[in-house]
Amino acid sequence: MQELNLGVVDASDNYGFIYRNTNDDAAVYNDRGIAYSKNEEQDQAIASFNKAIQLDADLVEAYNNRGIVYAISGEIDTAIEDFSTATNIDSDYAIAYYNRGIAYGKKDEIDHAIEDFNKAIQLKPDFAEAYYNRGFVYRMKKDYKRAIEDYTKAIEIDPHNADAYYRRSRAWLYLGEEEKAKLDMKTASDIGINNTTAIDEILRDYDRAWKTLGNL
Repeated sequence: MQELNLGVVDASDNYGFIYRNTNDDAAVYNDRGIAYSKNEEQDQAIASFNKAIQLDADLVEAYNNRGIVYAISGEIDTAIEDFSTATNIDSDYAIAYYNRGIAYGKKDEIDHAIEDFNKAIQLKPDFAEAYYNRGFVYRMKKDYKRAIEDYTKAIEIDPHNADAYYRRSRAWLYLGEEEKAKLDMKTASDIGINNTTAIDEILRDYDRAWKTLGNL
């Protein structure tokens, strides 16, 4: 996963900031913007990304990162504009398609989200987070079989992704596959305990999930 990953599904956002790692002025402002954002100083972050773009109008990382800050701030349409600019500059920039897919998911524009996740996966076939989030939006469409396929692919790429096991368990429940659901929930709980991935939600739902089939 890129350092940031804003998930369509979860309360925790999981976009992916991209560092520049050079000493040119635009890159310095780009990296400074990331530091501001991580310190929850979003106005200063946007100002830094603006300066980076002023110095280098083709700096795709700055558009991507500014889009993330706008998304974090709830300005989803403006975020989508920045992610779109990034993809217009570099049509092979997988992370921008991924982030735009997440933003579309936030707006419940599910078909647009799927289209962007498809593109991100086409460009980066091992993009576990893109499979995971596409699985979530398929679940929003009540296409539980496709959701399970995507969660399974995410797990194949990253076997320690507790979220994917957890979400797959809930999709299994919708299909009435309680034993498969219970196995996935147990795996998610074990992984979560070891690496704190989604641990609070997993532990909270572990016992009651089996009693709420049809109401999840």
